[in-house]
Amino acid sequence: MLQSKKMFLSAIASAMVMGAVVAPAAVQADGIPFSDLDAKAYYYGSVIELSERGIVNGFPDGTFRPGEFVTRGQAAVMLASVLGLDTLNVKNPNFRDLPTTHPSYGQIAALVQAGVIGGFGDGTFKPNVLMTRAQMAKIIHDGFGLMEGSLNDSPFSDVSSGDWFAPYVESLRVNGITSGTSPTTYSPNSFVTRGQFASFITRSEAAVSVLKFVGNGKFDLVDGKAESASFRGPTSIALLPDGSILVADSRNHVIRKIHNGVVSTFAGMTLELNEFGLPQGGFYNGDKEKAFFDEPIDIAADDAGNVFVADSLNHAIRKISNNGQVTTLAGNGFIGKEDGAGESARFYSPQSIVVTANGTLYVADTLNHIIRKITAEGEVSTLNAASERVVEVFPGEVEWAGDYKDGLLNDAKFNEPSGLALDSKGNLYVSDSGNQLIRYIDFSTNTVSTVVGSFKGTHSLYAEGGFLNGFAADAQLNFPKGLYYSEKYGLFIADSLNKSIRVLKDGKIRTVAQGFENPAGLAIDSGGNLYVADSYDNLILQISGRGGK
Repeated sequence: MLQSKKMFLSAIASAMVMGAVVAPAAVQADGIPFSDLDAKAYYYGSVIELSERGIVNGFPDGTFRPGEFVTRGQAAVMLASVLGLDTLNVKNPNFRDLPTTHPSYGQIAALVQAGVIGGFGDGTFKPNVLMTRAQMAKIIHDGFGLMEGSLNDSPFSDVSSGDWFAPYVESLRVNGITSGTSPTTYSPNSFVTRGQFASFITRSEAAVSVLKFVGNGKFDLVDGKAESASFRGPTSIALLPDGSILVADSRNHVIRKIHNGVVSTFAGMTLELNEFGLPQGGFYNGDKEKAFFDEPIDIAADDAGNVFVADSLNHAIRKISNNGQVTTLAGNGFIGKEDGAGESARFYSPQSIVVTANGTLYVADTLNHIIRKITAEGEVSTLNAASERVVEVFPGEVEWAGDYKDGLLNDAKFNEPSGLALDSKGNLYVSDSGNQLIRYIDFSTNTVSTVVGSFKGTHSLYAEGGFLNGFAADAQLNFPKGLYYSEKYGLFIADSLNKSIRVLKDGKIRTVAQGFENPAGLAIDSGGNLYVADSYDNLILQISGRGGK
């Protein structure tokens, strides 16, 4: 792999943590900053790294005290600092024993707001109570967005499937963060030491590192080795059975292929450069090496190796057959909103497409604010109601805008839907980008519901975005785009203007990684690695540590 960059790339606070003093201890004569650190200890490197980053400090006597236990409040301070959370602009969690004057208030409140930690049933947080290894497993799992492990091969005799902490302990084990206190025990009720917590933090950071997988970041069209290849606005990723990765290289108007560390052009050509020095798209069928696209935004592949393309500026759905021929499945290059067969149908900037096992396609017809269905025979139909809302964007100038309505599918309304994902039941998740929501189409009941966020109304083109983790109904997004569903890991969301990857699982939203420029397309391979098309960085990134190891 190429150069890496850490998850949670926002600035890391240098706050005092774990009960130590602000001033760092003096470096000892042998070069070790703390007099009680053993250079052979498993936690040694972690303590040194976190000390150098200002995350942990020692005590006035020059010690670190790695065997001293950590309280819940101290653990919260350290984790909030490592994750770079905003500890000033927080919502009061209203724990009876956590006044706003408590030294750990901001960090605890930030973690609660992010859905990483919670309190007790009696309305308390107990910041001065020692943290157990079971509690630590959960906050590490939730804080770093680690995926859960399977109990089928667990070696721990003191962790059973009925334990609330079991999936979190297994997550730490399969991601290489801990092998337990012995080969057969995890000791969930034991307390966490300062040395243990430091090592768990750095191992978790390494487990969820974001790697530059392909691309040199330049806004260009260059094939070749992964580190020297370049893209122009990659927006979507599709995985093929042979391990190849296809990329919708939208501003180059082509589909690229990544195989064995080499990038090539899979389909499409570019015309001469326009007056801005950028390639121009076109609309032409035939051999895939000679065909033309115009800002292909999304791609999807079926089990037979056929590739379907949401060709946004051609307002069409194209097909690259497994014998290398490009055809137009639906649409004709003209903007419109017409159902019908093949080229008699019309779209308006379709930006997402998924294909089912029986060959049915679903399309997010973005600027028409509708979801379309295309049968295997090419018959196009509209599933939901069209918006009739008009917004005055400037005095005397109005634009058609999307709308919002849950309920029966044929009455439901969307606002610029731009991402789709099929779940294991054949139902659809929809990135309702203009409403800052994730919606769900249940075909068994023909209903639409909101599964992430809550609509608060808008008189503008778009609802106001935000950033908040926690329970799905309370969560906030900012122009969600690409989606990818995994029954094992959950629903991944490219939260584009929050520059983050989020995940919905068990009714809660967590942040998996931050620090992107404009994440658009997502995919997960059989090893649990998550791939991200970062369109403004012109890179294909890989997030390791998703589980499945």
